[in-house]
Amino acid sequence: MASGCVPFLQSVKITTPKSLSPEYPKELKTCGDHIRKMRLDINIEQKNVAEMISVSEATISNWECNINGPQIKFMPSILIFLGYDPFPIINDGSLESPKILIAIRNQE
Repeated sequence: MASGCVPFLQSVKITTPKSLSPEYPKELKTCGDHIRKMRLDINIEQKNVAEMISVSEATISNWECNINGPQIKFMPSILIFLGYDPFPIINDGSLESPKILIAIRNQE
């Protein structure tokens, strides 16, 4: 046994949590924030997201930078990409964005 080692901790590897990239949105307020977070979480590029949603890479950049937001017609593809609804039902039971539900229903 080496000097200064605790016998039962010799094989334990201690790591610190990985710090988030400064590219991560600080708060998830917009659809673009949610898209950016998911893209960074799964480690893909904007061009890959653009292909999945059928828009240009510049469009994804604009959404992620909150220059503008997606049109309703892209919401079904965005929801599939995210795997969740970034605009859930809010506390009073009303929908934050009922147009999203209408767009999804029209796609079915």
